[in-house]
Amino acid sequence: MSTAGGYHIGGGNGALGVSLDGSSMVGGKNGADVGDAAARFSPSVEALSEFTVESSGFKAESGHASGGTISFVAKSGTNQFHGSAFEFLRNTDLDARPFFAATRQIYKQNNFGVTAGGPVYIPKLYNGMNKTFFFASYEGFRNRVGANTAPSPAFPRRKCTTAISATG
Repeated sequence: MSTAGGYHIGGGNGALGVSLDGSSMVGGKNGADVGDAAARFSPSVEALSEFTVESSGFKAESGHASGGTISFVAKSGTNQFHGSAFEFLRNTDLDARPFFAATRQIYKQNNFGVTAGGPVYIPKLYNGMNKTFFFASYEGFRNRVGANTAPSPAFPRRKCTTAISATG
């Protein structure tokens, strides 16, 4: 095992155990490290109901992690329909200009998502109340960073020429 994005728990050498609903997220294909696996398979924060970090005295099932363990528990459906929506917006219009900069750079960031859960119910076919539940989560991330500079009219323009030569 290797480090999870440089995190160390309890002074360990970086070998962490990461699990989601009891399933290990360590390893992965092609020798991916803990950080890669956790980033690739991690759910939205809105889809988590709890997490724990244990640095010592953890259970034998987590004994492979010398540094510590991080455990996540996902939300699940219930007998009542419920959900949430969120939006984190950051853009050039809301950010202040840096003190020494003449202009602001283009910066647009949107992090958004929705969750929904409840009983499975198909009218006249199936009533999953107290039996079958669903929970779904979606998260999107859009980010655009760049300079807002464009060439001035005085910028020298070069003409592109193509030469074709043939020898015979």
